Amino acid sequence: MKTFYITVMDYCEGCIKTYEHDFPEDVQTDEVESWLNEHTDYKSSQCDFMFKDEPIEVIEGEVTE
Repeated sequence: MKTFYITVMDYCEGCIKTYEHDFPEDVQTDEVESWLNEHTDYKSSQCDFMFKDEPIEVIEGEVTE
């Protein structure tokens, strides 16, 4: 098992959520999504996510037109 870092972008709530969870080293995207569905308020219709085995740095910036 290895700790994976998950970042969820929720477009409806306008926020970014982060999680850590131990998965097998060869974890697949659908397994992470299943975990999100079972343990968080993740909704695939309004969210995107990414995961990796090292912390994900979120840099918030200004939106300009």
